[in-house]
Amino acid sequence: MGQSTDAILVYGVDLGEDELPEALVFNDEDDGGDTEESKPIAFALYMGRSLPSGVTVVNHCSDSCTMRILAIEASELRAWRGSPQAVAELKVDPAWDAAIDAFAAEHGITLPKRPGWLLASWWS
Repeated sequence: MGQSTDAILVYGVDLGEDELPEALVFNDEDDGGDTEESKPIAFALYMGRSLPSGVTVVNHCSDSCTMRILAIEASELRAWRGSPQAVAELKVDPAWDAAIDAFAAEHGITLPKRPGWLLASWWS
């Protein structure tokens, strides 16, 4: 069994290893865990569902050392080993920065820098 590293191209802000605010973390434990009703945004992120804001949290690095990017979901492009993806053009919607800023402010996330295109990897 081998290892696989996926490439992730996304427009957003690297949050590094910073912990997400509690409201965005979904606890799926059987007894005493969170519910979709108690944490709808965290549940949507956990389930990989789209958020109305168009902003998402992209995990990168590895599952043993997870790092996060606050990103625009529509910008995300992934390539898996042996499956290159064409990048025709990197366009930035003028509304993307405002969407990231609003999501960060609403959830108490301090952005360490301004959004931009990021190339990251996920090792599993």
